[in-house]
Amino acid sequence: QMLDDYRDYVEKKTGRKIKSHSFRDKAISWNQGQGNIYTDGGKDSTSFCSQIYNLVFYSAITQRDSCFACRYTDLDRPGDLTIADFWGIENCMLEFYDERGVSLVLLNTPKAVSVFDAVKHTCEYRLAAVENARMGQPHLSHPLAESPVRQAFWEEYQKNGYVSAIRKYVNCGLRGRFSHWTKRIGIYPLLFKIKEALKDGR
Repeated sequence: QMLDDYRDYVEKKTGRKIKSHSFRDKAISWNQGQGNIYTDGGKDSTSFCSQIYNLVFYSAITQRDSCFACRYTDLDRPGDLTIADFWGIENCMLEFYDERGVSLVLLNTPKAVSVFDAVKHTCEYRLAAVENARMGQPHLSHPLAESPVRQAFWEEYQKNGYVSAIRKYVNCGLRGRFSHWTKRIGIYPLLFKIKEALKDGR
């Protein structure tokens, strides 16, 4: 229902029909891959409107109750293999960073090690310290923390609908739009550099 509501919101706002929605378009970047493809052949992965669904998802509001008490957010895992995104790899292995994404593979059992040894000649890989992997994957250490406004969000959603709920409880108003565009044009990195320069007396 939430995805349908998002689609209806975008179509009304843009006057265009969505053909499909991408959550991770590697042709763009694994950091900025969300976007809409329209029936008129157009594509949008840069506007604030195109990013709202992800913004809501990463606000820890729409997940199930079980996500906040997940039993598998540590290294004691029941599966042979764990495959994820290697978020933060640029901080520990910059030479292996790829803008299209790098996978993290945890070999949890001797069987997994045996399987990987049999196929590793077919892929490019590097060994990494587990702690480096955990730095970018906090949910290898603890479950997702529930948003303090989650309950209020759902009450607003049921009472007044999707648009009212995201405007009230997710950063989708003017402040959110300002934050989105300042990130896109690089103001935050520039301000950080100025701050560091002032700190060093340059």
